[in-house]
Amino acid sequence: MSVRHSVRVLLLDDDDRLLLFRGDDPDTGAPFWFPAGGGLEDGEDVLTAAARELAEETGLVDIPLGPEVWRRRHVFTWRRVEWDQRERWFMAPVRHFEPDGRAMSATEKADLKAWCRSATDPLYFMKYAYLPTTTRLLAPL
Repeated sequence: MSVRHSVRVLLLDDDDRLLLFRGDDPDTGAPFWFPAGGGLEDGEDVLTAAARELAEETGLVDIPLGPEVWRRRHVFTWRRVEWDQRERWFMAPVRHFEPDGRAMSATEKADLKAWCRSATDPLYFMKYAYLPTTTRLLAPL
């Protein structure tokens, strides 16, 4: 099992919406929603990784992170590889923006498939108050 250290950033905009991305499980095709973030690169600290991931996935730069709100260990299988992921979660308040994912890696682009603006497509700003009642599969589970 591979150990992966990662960071997630809960981007909460001025309308109390969280930016969530949609991915599809490569084995089952089941959709799930998750916040910005990803794995730490060799020698990278969590704050540097958060800044890099935000720039790659959203185009946002120089976003001050708010408090660390959670840590979790998540064991899962992705593309037939079993991962033991250690996550650190941060809040970051932002003004509403149009995400720019041009700097995403080829793998990230394949996982997200496309950038769209509806709740059924890979990018969605979900009202924070809606989270407890949504029927969508959210990561973390």
